[in-house]
Amino acid sequence: MSRSRRKNIARIFGYGLSAVCLAVLAFRVDWPVFVTHLRSAQPLPVVLACALIIVTYFLFALRWRLLLSFQPKPSLVQVASFLMLGYLGNLLLPMRAGDAARLLLIRNAYGHGVARALSSILLERVLDVLAVLLFGAAVAFVAALPETVLLVLRSSAAIVGFAILLLGWVAARPASAIGVIERMVRPFSPEKGHAVAYHVKHFAEALEIIFPRDRNSVVRVAAIVALTAFGWGSFGAAMVLCTAALDVNPAIPAGLLMMVVTNLGSAIPSSPGSLGVYHVLAVVALSGWHVGLDLALSVATVSHAIVIGVQLLLGLLAMAIVGRQRSVHKVTAEAKPDS
Repeated sequence: MSRSRRKNIARIFGYGLSAVCLAVLAFRVDWPVFVTHLRSAQPLPVVLACALIIVTYFLFALRWRLLLSFQPKPSLVQVASFLMLGYLGNLLLPMRAGDAARLLLIRNAYGHGVARALSSILLERVLDVLAVLLFGAAVAFVAALPETVLLVLRSSAAIVGFAILLLGWVAARPASAIGVIERMVRPFSPEKGHAVAYHVKHFAEALEIIFPRDRNSVVRVAAIVALTAFGWGSFGAAMVLCTAALDVNPAIPAGLLMMVVTNLGSAIPSSPGSLGVYHVLAVVALSGWHVGLDLALSVATVSHAIVIGVQLLLGLLAMAIVGRQRSVHKVTAEAKPDS
C-alpha cells in the first residue's frame, strides 16, 4: 500500500471517528443540564487558564529556539511566530500539516536549517510524550482511582524510566543500539526489524544534529528538559483550573489526568482540532471520579475552547508578524555587494 493511500485512509478514518464521537455525545448528553453547567463556570479560573496556556506556548518557543540553535540565531519572536503558525496548521489542517509548515517557514526564512528543524520537531514529540507520561504516573501515586486505571498509570512510570535509559543508550552508542534493537525485532518480522532500525537511526542522527558531543550540549539538554517540564506543568495547571472552574472534585488530579489522556489520545487520527475525540477522551478521564457525563462534557468543552481559542489568536497574531517581516535570507542576499 502506497504512503499516500495510507494517509488518505487515516484521514477518512479520523473524520469518521470524530463524527461518531460527536454523534454519541449528542445523543447521550442532557443539553439543558450541559448548558447550565457551562453557565456556572467561574470566570476567574477560565481567564487564568488562558494565561497559563499562553505561558506554555512561550516556554515551548524558548525550547524550540534552543533545539534549533543555528546561525544566524533566530529571534524569539520569529521562532514563536513559526511555532504558533505550526500549531495553527495542525489545528485547521489534517495529518499534522503544521509540522511541515514549520519546516517550510524555516527554509524560506533562512535558506537552510531544514534538517535541524526536522530533528527538533522529532525530539519535541519524544520529550512531550515522556513528560505527559510522567504526569500520569504522578497522578497514579496521589489519586484514588480504579485499580485498572492505577495499573496503567503506574506502568507509565516504568515506561518512562525504560525510555530514558533507551534514549541515553541510543545517544551514547547509536550503532550498538541500532544493531541490538534490529536483532530483537527481526525474528518477529524482518521488515519491521529494518523499519525499527531505520527509525532508531533517524532518531540517533537527530540527537547528533541537535546535541553535538561538547560541553555546551549538556547545558542545553538541562535547559530543554526544564522548559519541557515547566511548559507541561503550566498546561496541567490550566487544565486543573478548568476542572476547578466547574467545581469538579478533586480538581487537581482530575485536571492532570484529563491533560494526560487527551494529549496522549492526540495520536489517534481525527478531524482537525480533534473535535469529538478530545471530548470523549476528557469524559473518559473524568469518569474515574464518577463525574457525570453532562458535567464532564462541560469541562471538556471549556478546556478545549480555551486551548483552541489561544491557538487561533496567537496563530493569527503570528501570521500578521510573519507577513510584515522580511526573510533573513532575502535581507542577506540583498546586503551582498555586487561582484
